[in-house]
Amino acid sequence: MYGTISKLACVLSVAIFVLYLFRPPTPEQIAAGLTPYASKLLLRSLPGPVHELAAPSPLCPTPPLPPSCPTGIELRGPTSSEEGRPITLLASSASRATLCAGMTLAVVTTMSFLLGAFCSGLSGYIGMWVSVRANVRVAGAARRTAREALQVALRSGGFSGIMVVGMTVLGIGILFSTFFVFFGVLVQDCVPVPLLLVGYGFGASFVALFAQLGGGIYTKAADVGADLVGKVEAGIPEDDPRNPAVIADLVGDNVGDCSARGADLFESIGAEIISAMILGGSLARQAALDDTTTMGLIMFPLVVHTMDLVVSAVGIMSVKSSASPGAKQAVEDPYEVMKAGYNISIMLAVVGFGAATYLLLDLPSAPGCWINFFGCGMLGIATAYSFMLITQYYTDYKYKPVRLIAEASTTGHGTNIIAG
Repeated sequence: MYGTISKLACVLSVAIFVLYLFRPPTPEQIAAGLTPYASKLLLRSLPGPVHELAAPSPLCPTPPLPPSCPTGIELRGPTSSEEGRPITLLASSASRATLCAGMTLAVVTTMSFLLGAFCSGLSGYIGMWVSVRANVRVAGAARRTAREALQVALRSGGFSGIMVVGMTVLGIGILFSTFFVFFGVLVQDCVPVPLLLVGYGFGASFVALFAQLGGGIYTKAADVGADLVGKVEAGIPEDDPRNPAVIADLVGDNVGDCSARGADLFESIGAEIISAMILGGSLARQAALDDTTTMGLIMFPLVVHTMDLVVSAVGIMSVKSSASPGAKQAVEDPYEVMKAGYNISIMLAVVGFGAATYLLLDLPSAPGCWINFFGCGMLGIATAYSFMLITQYYTDYKYKPVRLIAEASTTGHGTNIIAG
């Protein structure tokens, strides 16, 4: 008990210290002009390109610079001024704010990178951890009914998927809230904030790259090695428990198909959310929208993926085992059972997506424009459902393509390859 109390006390002390570091500026700092707000007001009086470069300046207080530090920064560019001449910032406070903004951007991007890498690796580990333990439960459920085995397998995979999406939304939401609240960013200045989240996506992609490459290479090496030793040299069947290399093969399946897949999905969803937030902020800036509408455009991707968690959970829980496991049941097609749950999720997604677009994307300057965004979402949902039906038609044994390949296989390997 005392160990738990001491750990909680340490965590509370660290939290208090962090809040102390983020304390508001003192009156002396405000009078000296060494605050993010004073630097922001000073840089706003400069031309447009300088203001754009200094946009992250509210994210840090301006530290004092040593005497040897240069007091002028020259900015060159085709739009630096009307005559194309370079603009030199001679004000010491402005130059310090610009340097501070660059340093803060580096620190913020690094921290976002580390958080994205950690969450991506954790997503892959959770997927592998769940799959290993779900195997035993699915095998035990298969002794009773096929429907119960399908339910256990689907809920185990659903837990991993919901964790991946949930950690993505939670990580981006925490970063956005940190930049928005603790660094004193105002509502009208929230447009550049999603640009600071790019490091989060890069960190997730970094870990996913190594997970996919390392997991894929390990999986294939273990698979080929087990087959060569078992089937070629020892003459035993594939995945035979008498072959020790089968253990490495199964471990490789967990690493490549569960861990790497979870990390890859995490970085894909994270990059999608961040890019959509950046596009929403750019659209709001170009259209000169009000603060409330701007925040709605930026937060729309997070709201949609948060809704995904609820919709997916309902679809997963809709697949249930029979109420009487002892009764004799007819053999059901597992794909049809899963498709029934998928249909429920799609219907809920249509309703939820429509509500989100109406509440967040209905611009006052363009009434009814949310219908266009809603139509784009419906097109994406219809495309995803079409891919599922097309895949089922060409891979399910109940349909003609697979039956033609099976019929062609009766005459030899050559006709099987040609038909396939």
